[in-house]
Amino acid sequence: MEKVKIRMLLIEDNPDDVFLLKDALQMLDDMETDLFETDRLAAGLILVKEARPDVILLDLNLPDSRGLDTFVSLLEAAPDIPIVVLTGMDVSDMAFKALQFGAHDFLFKTSLDTDVLLKSIRFAIERRPVNGNRVDPSISVKEREINSVERISYSSHSSITAETFGVRSLKDSVPGFFDATVQRFQIAVERAVEDRILRTTTKQEPLLQNLADQLGSVKAGPRDVIDVYVQALQSLDPYTPIEKTEVYTEEGKLVLLELMGHLVAFYRNYYPQ
Repeated sequence: MEKVKIRMLLIEDNPDDVFLLKDALQMLDDMETDLFETDRLAAGLILVKEARPDVILLDLNLPDSRGLDTFVSLLEAAPDIPIVVLTGMDVSDMAFKALQFGAHDFLFKTSLDTDVLLKSIRFAIERRPVNGNRVDPSISVKEREINSVERISYSSHSSITAETFGVRSLKDSVPGFFDATVQRFQIAVERAVEDRILRTTTKQEPLLQNLADQLGSVKAGPRDVIDVYVQALQSLDPYTPIEKTEVYTEEGKLVLLELMGHLVAFYRNYYPQ
C-alpha cells in the first residue's frame, strides 16, 4: 500500500522528547512524514504560514511561551490546522483544558507509544475544525463543557482519511468492551459524587487501576478514554437535576484525569523508554 504523505510541524524544546518523537515517527510504516520542527512558539507561528502543515504537535511549555497561552496563540494563527498537545503527567489538567478550547488530542510524552501516536495523528487530521475553535466568552461554563465534549467525541469514520488509514476508535472496534468500560467509569463517578455530597472517602484506586490495565491491553489512548467520559455524560438521565449534572461533570473530569494517570503508569511499565 502506498504511504500517505503528511506535513507535520513539531514545536518542542526538549531534545530528548524530540528524539523520542522522531524515533516513533520512523516506525509509522504506512505514513511518510515531511517534518518541520522548532523549539520556539514564535518560529512555529512563522512555520505555520510557510509550511502549512497537516497537523501540529505542540509542547505547551516553551522558552518563549508557557501553558494554555501557548495553545491559544497557535490556535489563533492556525484555526484550520489540527493540534495535538504534548504533555507530561504533571500538566495533564492543562492539556485537558486545551482540549476544551479546541485541541484535537494530547499525548503523554513520558509513555509515548507508536500505535497511540499514529491513532492520534490520524484522528487529528480526520477531525479538522470547520469554523474555528475559539471560545465564546458569553457561553456559560456548563454550556461550554457540553459543547466541548460533543466536539471531542465527534468522529466521521467514513471520511477519506479514515478509509485510507483504516482507523477505528475503541467504541467502534470493540463496542462491547467500550460499553462495559463506560459502565465501570460511571460507577467510579457515582462514587465520587456520593463522596462529595456525603463528605466521605471511597477508595477508587483499585477500580481505576484495573480499568486502566484493561484499556492499556487494547492500546487505548487519551482520545478513547475521553470518549468513555463523553459517553458517561451522554448517558445521564435527561431529568437529572442541573445541580447534580454539574457535580457529575466536575467529578467525572477528576476521575478522567486519575484514570489517565493510571493509563500512563501502565504504558510506563509495559513500554519502557
